[in-house]
Amino acid sequence: MNNQVIELLANLQPRQLAALEAVVAGDSTIVEAVKSAGVSPRSWYQWLQEPTFAQAYQALKRVRAQRILARMEGSNERD
Repeated sequence: MNNQVIELLANLQPRQLAALEAVVAGDSTIVEAVKSAGVSPRSWYQWLQEPTFAQAYQALKRVRAQRILARMEGSNERD
């Protein structure tokens, strides 16, 4: 994770971080994920209107996508 992402995350509230972690894990829908983090879906969607939160969410999605691609490339090399 690069410094820019870390700086974005450092500016978020603990509830926002918990919601991001749950959503980015990708094991459920956004609504289920935020509820599992103790956050209402309404709060999630309101936070997405905040530039810092929205940027952090987009950055974490990119990081997750990069990790998935790296894993896929690694498994293709073994085949």
